[in-house]
Amino acid sequence: MRLYLAVALAVLVLAISAGAASLAIAPGNITITIEPGEQGTASFILQNTGAVDVSNITFSHSIDTADNDDDTLTLRFSDPGTVLAGKNATVTVTATGDSRLDFNDYKGTVTATGNGEQASTELTVSVAPDICDFGVARNDLSLSVKDPDNGDDFEPGEEMQIEANVKNKGSSDIDVKVEAFLFGDEEEIVGASSQVKNVDDDDSEDFEFTLKIPVDSRRIESGKNYKLFVKAFDDDRERENCVQEGMSIDIKLENDKLAFDRDETQFEPSIVSCGDIATALIKVVNIGDENQEDAYFTLRNAALGVNERTNAIDIDDFDSDENNAASRRIQFTVPEDAREGTYAFDATVHYSEKTTSTSLPLTVDACGGAPSPASFDGTSQLDLQTSAFTAAPGDSISIPAAVANHGDAGIFSVEVQNFEDFAEPLNSPLLQLGSSQQRTVFVNIVVLDDAVPSRYSGSLLLLKNGMVIDSKDFFIDVQMPAVEEQPSVIDSLLAAPLWFQIILGAAVLGALLALVIVLA
Repeated sequence: MRLYLAVALAVLVLAISAGAASLAIAPGNITITIEPGEQGTASFILQNTGAVDVSNITFSHSIDTADNDDDTLTLRFSDPGTVLAGKNATVTVTATGDSRLDFNDYKGTVTATGNGEQASTELTVSVAPDICDFGVARNDLSLSVKDPDNGDDFEPGEEMQIEANVKNKGSSDIDVKVEAFLFGDEEEIVGASSQVKNVDDDDSEDFEFTLKIPVDSRRIESGKNYKLFVKAFDDDRERENCVQEGMSIDIKLENDKLAFDRDETQFEPSIVSCGDIATALIKVVNIGDENQEDAYFTLRNAALGVNERTNAIDIDDFDSDENNAASRRIQFTVPEDAREGTYAFDATVHYSEKTTSTSLPLTVDACGGAPSPASFDGTSQLDLQTSAFTAAPGDSISIPAAVANHGDAGIFSVEVQNFEDFAEPLNSPLLQLGSSQQRTVFVNIVVLDDAVPSRYSGSLLLLKNGMVIDSKDFFIDVQMPAVEEQPSVIDSLLAAPLWFQIILGAAVLGALLALVIVLA
């Protein structure tokens, strides 16, 4: 009897199991890649492995679809209808992102529910720029970014080291190139690329290169969301092989930090001769979040006896759009007895009891022989008839400059330098002089309305055919305009005519007598 009951119970369980629904989803991981403001789709198979039809199927997910400023990602699933027992249905999921949706990987679980049964799969919606020209094509290449890591910190002006490994999974060798792009709030800021390498089939290669973060505060701003995207592709057939990866990075500001703009800090020209005037162009950017006051530059080289220092300047914090950088032109005469060779100059900016330095190379050549193309015969000169001025904020100043040419004929110009912190030039006189000609020109500048009262210095540069050949300094004492003192009432009365004083006195006396009578 017991055996009979056990067999009957087993048969009943099998019958119930055979009549139940059973759902499954393939594949187990789904990825959709879209750009902000666009939509993308992916399909998966919903399988009914049971013996009962499944209808009224709904879909839910656990993905956080909003970014940090409430831009959203929308997911829609197609209706599979009734999935017959033992049959499959194709479901399409459509992802649509807002136009300002942050670059990110939005991940979670998608669950299908019907007839009390559930099946799940993992869904990743990668919101990223389509840096592959023809879209991602994962045929033969795979990419692994080793450096930087997700969340690494950088600062403006820093050179980011990029290291990536690319594997060729195909059956023939591929010429591979790797590129990197820095984005801030969905806008491309700067890019860099590696050399092309040939990667053998079933082999891999490491790629290393650098990406320099700009120091322009209009492109790099505190508070932005920064993403680095790296792609590896077939340099001959990108349409067939292109893969990409993305990661978040942080760009942060220190309290006190000045950095050289190395693209604009150099000797110009970089090759001179003995006796030439050498010109160093120096530019720094405040990459900190504090204003810097009384910063100054020095330029030194012991072998040539150069030890120059500029006047003090103020530099606003990095987030200032216009005044967070400062540049100066430092000139000196190369000694006549200098040895030919390349000299390393120490350029330093001094600020907040700190210093930041860089090395500038200058080559001295053609000494004792024919002058180099960068040199000039030294016979033209610039003289200032007046070099000291006094002005108030907003005043205009006209600087008379005499230009004498005792050499070959040419086109000359006079330009203002080192004026940024107190004035603005209104003109740069241009003149053509023959041999032995001389002319006086007037360089006009206007003192800034917000110039702080102080003594400032600037420079006038004389250029011949675009080359600096002479310079002279000028000085401006910026003073607040004197406030004219208004005379007192007593002083005005004493200065009035005698007849007016007599009449006024009689009137006052009459008024006093009338007041006495009233009070009595």
